[in-house]
Amino acid sequence: MPKVVDHAQVRIELVEAAARVIARVGIDRASIRMIATECGRSPAAPLHYFQSRDDLFEFAFQYFSEKSIGELRRVAENQRDELGRLVSLVECLLERSAADIFFARSIIAFVMGTRAESSMKRVDLETYLETTRIVRDALDMARRAGRLSDELDLDNEAGLLITLADGLVVAAITLGDQAVFLKERLKDTVLARWGIPNDISQGRRLEGAVGS
Repeated sequence: MPKVVDHAQVRIELVEAAARVIARVGIDRASIRMIATECGRSPAAPLHYFQSRDDLFEFAFQYFSEKSIGELRRVAENQRDELGRLVSLVECLLERSAADIFFARSIIAFVMGTRAESSMKRVDLETYLETTRIVRDALDMARRAGRLSDELDLDNEAGLLITLADGLVVAAITLGDQAVFLKERLKDTVLARWGIPNDISQGRRLEGAVGS
């Protein structure tokens, strides 16, 4: 019997390979051949699933946007404690990955004029708005539960966190592993700003260490 190919899975493999390649060499140097090699496929394989390199990159941008939003939603839904939910969202947004660096390189590139596709800008805006909504809703739930100060401007705080997370992603391109230490400092700063006790964050760290 002929081998059954899961075309949707192959497309995902290719876009994840593209993210890793772009993280290493940048969006301008990343080629179809490099991406195919990265996921162990023939040089022509990507063109069986995408019309062009740019088509692959646009699909990847959409894919990682949806993946990022999906992860934030899971984090928000899986935490019943209002402050624990906020800690988890802060940690999730400040995490660094190859996909994040792919986002950073892509955004920087089209902002500078080398990639000005309106579809990518639209996806980026939609991702920002949905991320802001998730964080803002979590802040609102915590405040309504009496666990955050009434003096906080929730829209401002949600925007501040996302701006810090975006800045950290860009910094990770040049700082590399040093960005991990910066991430912890930023997390502590944000949680202190919201008046969230250190023992909640530390307790989550200990819980994660025991479960690993």
